[in-house]
Amino acid sequence: MALLTSVLVSSTTASAAAAGANYTCSGGTLQPLNPSIIAPGNYKSLTVTGICFIPGGTTNVRGNISIHRNAVLVVNVPAGGGMPEDDATLNVGGSVSVGQGASLILGCAPSFGCANTTHSVIQGNLDADGALGLLLHGDTILGNLSVTGGGGKNYDCIPPATGLFGAFGSPVYTTFEDGTIGRNASFTDYKSCWLGFARAYVGGNLSYTHIILGDPDGVEILASVVNGNLSCHRNLLVDVSKTPAVYTLHSPWDSADLSTTGSLFPRQAEPNTVYGKRSGQCVLNSPTSPTDPPGPGPF
Repeated sequence: MALLTSVLVSSTTASAAAAGANYTCSGGTLQPLNPSIIAPGNYKSLTVTGICFIPGGTTNVRGNISIHRNAVLVVNVPAGGGMPEDDATLNVGGSVSVGQGASLILGCAPSFGCANTTHSVIQGNLDADGALGLLLHGDTILGNLSVTGGGGKNYDCIPPATGLFGAFGSPVYTTFEDGTIGRNASFTDYKSCWLGFARAYVGGNLSYTHIILGDPDGVEILASVVNGNLSCHRNLLVDVSKTPAVYTLHSPWDSADLSTTGSLFPRQAEPNTVYGKRSGQCVLNSPTSPTDPPGPGPF
């Protein structure tokens, strides 16, 4: 499937705040793509109510960041549209909250189309409640990562006509890759096209509960280390090509597809290391060919 790997900026509106101040970023548009720009520097707190980009440099927020309903925060700009790559770094002393219908792009890595890996740090938690999508690459979250509800319900995996993902021509999805979570990570009731988790370290537990996705790849958990327990329960695949739509129990994958044409197989095993207990749908490793049953190895 085609996922968002580049960000195109047609023009910008400059925004700045006094060093160390509480700052609210508003305004900006997605179609045409014309975001408000948050200047690199030092802030006491950051509130995002519009379409806001931090396209480069280092930004330090001593307190919390709040991304309000339907708002957008993009904290780096991968190369695209003839633009050079902008490697933005964000350091947050508090926590980050992402509201209903909001979107967050934080960090970059080669897996996201960047030459370099950025190293943004959130000292507290990242909590997304009803968020549309979070694309997280190369980030360190010292607290918990919690994604509850949200997604685009785009089970056909067709890019939407509006919103951040529509502006980039990408299906709605969420992923955490090439980063570290100090405590626990949980994904609950997320409904979209795809949900990824790759090459990551989790200091506590990792859980997936009642995730509903339309891509046959479903949830992918690849080459990650979980210091605690890994649990996967009641996760579903929905086939909207049928009327009515068909929902089936669908185990996550610890293998990645190798096809260049979008086929589910063949696949390459990318096993995880789990020091606690595996439970539910994440017990046996996933198939790598159509005739390969799950297991016998651990997920």
